Amino acid sequence: MNPDFSSAAGMGSGMLLIQLAFYLFFAYCMFVLAKKMNVANAWMAFIPLLNLYLFVTMAGKPGWWVILFFLPIVNIVVVIVTLHSLAKLRGHTALFTLGLIFLSIIFLPILAFEKK
Repeated sequence: MNPDFSSAAGMGSGMLLIQLAFYLFFAYCMFVLAKKMNVANAWMAFIPLLNLYLFVTMAGKPGWWVILFFLPIVNIVVVIVTLHSLAKLRGHTALFTLGLIFLSIIFLPILAFEKK
């Protein structure tokens, strides 16, 4: 039996393109949100690790909080607190924060493209 490696390579390439599309989508949403909030260096949304710094500063937290993203368990709390701060700054409630946590593919574009 001869394995067909070309189909596996095709599936891997397809998944890579899908992941790239999601990354660019979320980065663009962060970019638009940073522009709306008048945050300097909105272009950092497209660069890995720098986008964490942008995310933290948009929420009004100190830049050193980026380090907390690399600590197990602590990072979960930091993400929730940062998302809640970001939602509050944009005039939303804790329910919207829950939406950002569990359905970010829907709620992040709402946050980025709303007219507020």
